[in-house]
Amino acid sequence: YATLGVLEMNAGDYEHSLDDLSFAQRNFSTDARIYAELGTLYRRRGEDRQAWNKFDTALKYKPNHPDAMLGESLIMLDSDRHGFYPKAAAILKKLLDVQPPPSPRQLAQANMARAILIARVQNILGTLKPEERNALLQSTGVPADARQAHEEIKHNEDLAMQTLDPGNPDLHLMKAHRLVAEGNFDAAVDEVKQAVHLDGTRPQFYVELARLLLKSPQKAKEAAAALASAIARVGPSPKLVFLLGQAYRLDNRPEDAIRQFQKAVENPKDKNPEARVALANIYFERKDFARAEEQLTLAAAEMLGQSAKIAEVNTLLGRIHESKNDRLKAEAFYKKAIASDGDFADAYYFLAHLFSGSDATRAQASISAHEYLNHEPNGTYAAEARHWAM
Repeated sequence: YATLGVLEMNAGDYEHSLDDLSFAQRNFSTDARIYAELGTLYRRRGEDRQAWNKFDTALKYKPNHPDAMLGESLIMLDSDRHGFYPKAAAILKKLLDVQPPPSPRQLAQANMARAILIARVQNILGTLKPEERNALLQSTGVPADARQAHEEIKHNEDLAMQTLDPGNPDLHLMKAHRLVAEGNFDAAVDEVKQAVHLDGTRPQFYVELARLLLKSPQKAKEAAAALASAIARVGPSPKLVFLLGQAYRLDNRPEDAIRQFQKAVENPKDKNPEARVALANIYFERKDFARAEEQLTLAAAEMLGQSAKIAEVNTLLGRIHESKNDRLKAEAFYKKAIASDGDFADAYYFLAHLFSGSDATRAQASISAHEYLNHEPNGTYAAEARHWAM
């Protein structure tokens, strides 16, 4: 079951992968390797809190488990909170220095992660006070000089990609991750395309390519073309079909998007709650609240144990009821979303939006707006939240 779950994960079938890896974990509850694979799966699904819990559990059963250590360090490096970087640096140093050493694959990935760390630290040095800057440089071992830092990045990546594990397409994904951290999206896209060139049978690579392209609405057409080509080449994996719908939606082709999302959920044996939520969003925008609620109810049933996703569903249900002027139900769903996942920032924003509509609840709007800003100080709704938080 664990092996099947990994194969499904690499094929982009994240829902069945979660089922099979969870089954394996329940029946072999002390196997660190299975927890680490679950952590990797949650990372790919964008659920970092659950991923951290799985990696942490793996390390409890097997301290110094390389994949779990690497997973935790990458979660911290994905954060905009530079306070996490020293701990990530310590984990990577331990991983690179441990004896006996991990496998060449794991050492290569640790070197690539070290390159990401250097890029992340260099990227924020100019925003820090002198004392913060010095403390961060000392605790991470990153050079202060930009030229020297670039040389270290090149050394780490060359060691990984040319010596330790040459030809491994996964390393190109990690290099793309570093380029994204530096704001170089075009070069990141080229690296993912190189991964596809090395192994065109892995839907995961097309998923990563599409995710990068979809960061820019102007590249929605390119993303759609890449995904259509991937589906023709490797088959209609649930994730690829879903992302093709997302590309069509960004390209202002809502009917084509709906057809892809419907195709992603048409088989009753398949679970694709992301596609159902995407459908619900389109129906919500069209004020077709009945259809939106139907898809969200089905999505919630497929999301058992996925707290962040359940919070997203409950938030959209709250918005539906707010649009229907049912403030009590809207408030209940927003609070249910927060209870599901206290880190889901959007729920705080929409709760603040609801409370801001009445003088009697203006103080509660301020509290919720502050909570949103605590989680997403530069988020999509930060400007409005700051207005309510005053």
